[in-house]
Amino acid sequence: MLKTANPDIIEPISSSVLDRRRAWRENKKASCSLPQPVEVKGKPVTVHMDLDGLDREEASGFTMILMVYVEDREVYRYHRLSYGVSCSPYLLENWNDHWVLETKGMLILDGEIANLAWGYDEIFDSQLLNGKPFYFGVRDGKTYLVYDGQPLPVEYDYVYHGMCCEQAMYNVAGNEQMVWFYALRDGIWYYVEMGVYPCTGIEIPGLWSPCRPIPAGGQAR
Repeated sequence: MLKTANPDIIEPISSSVLDRRRAWRENKKASCSLPQPVEVKGKPVTVHMDLDGLDREEASGFTMILMVYVEDREVYRYHRLSYGVSCSPYLLENWNDHWVLETKGMLILDGEIANLAWGYDEIFDSQLLNGKPFYFGVRDGKTYLVYDGQPLPVEYDYVYHGMCCEQAMYNVAGNEQMVWFYALRDGIWYYVEMGVYPCTGIEIPGLWSPCRPIPAGGQAR
């Protein structure tokens, strides 16, 4: 990770940092677009957007209707207010034989809003990491990282996400092996790369890694 003491400016990251896992980051997942169909319990699950049903609320925004289909049957409908100043990624995945849809800070699991059950005000940039669910969750003004249902031993004041245009270069990005993002903690911006590396464990460089033995009476760092 690389840090800067100015919370209003994210400084360029040096090539020595970015080159370390550049090849790993090449397979970047798509964002800001309708997801590809997935299969859950042998049945195709798809998401459709109702373009004909756009309801103009005001000049700066509109209501978008997202519909989830299992085979040819609509099983869920979500109305969201969208603005042209942010990039809210869509996600549709199979999490342990349950369909999951993420949009606009909400994670919907088999038609139920997971934010309410899990106690998060916002859930964003969820994905499968090494085949297991990963997401960022915001609670009481802090952002937490959750992997395979377990919070990781790190938290941030803010993780940069959901922006469009030029600012989108700082959004969370990831693929099946790793996630990289910019995060603010105690007035300092950090560039963070974390992933499931060849040691077969998830690692947050400089903070926590199962690849390193836990010293007697201590904790893995």
